[in-house]
Amino acid sequence: LLRDELVTCLVKQEIDEDKVLDATTEENRATWQLNPQQRELLRVMMKGSSRFDPSQDPNALAMYRDKVRYIDVGHLKFTHDEVSRTFLHGPHKGQSVDGLVLQLQRGSTAVSSIPPLVVVKLCGVLWVVFGNRRLKSLKEFANGRDRGVMMACIVHSLDEDSKMHPSLVAKFIDSAST
Repeated sequence: LLRDELVTCLVKQEIDEDKVLDATTEENRATWQLNPQQRELLRVMMKGSSRFDPSQDPNALAMYRDKVRYIDVGHLKFTHDEVSRTFLHGPHKGQSVDGLVLQLQRGSTAVSSIPPLVVVKLCGVLWVVFGNRRLKSLKEFANGRDRGVMMACIVHSLDEDSKMHPSLVAKFIDSAST
């Protein structure tokens, strides 16, 4: 199913003059479930999307340096409903999310040493497409601090750029539906 927040943003379809489709009801949620053919299409379209993620492709940061913005992690949304507790890529591969939180709290790892998150902006909302585990660590680290935690993000905007690469759009849709 697509995340409720994303569906609510996308759905502006009116049923009748004073009723808007409520994406949070069970009846309407089924409308947004991807069928097997759609899942397969997304899988095929996502091929090569890892090139957008600095934790998977060392050239990604240089390629998209002009899209880097420093954003308070409190303003970033997860695309996944659940985030695995173990890193799969990058310098933290094999480590736990909690381990990175401890490193940040102790000062043995600086926020600036963490690879940038890859974000898609849609309806003014900043969705993390690559880096949900990093975001989880950063949000936990930010909890209880007096000031926000600013993180480097490579921001691709669907609000402003209709030419976003199809593999990144497919990854965004897939991430928002898991």
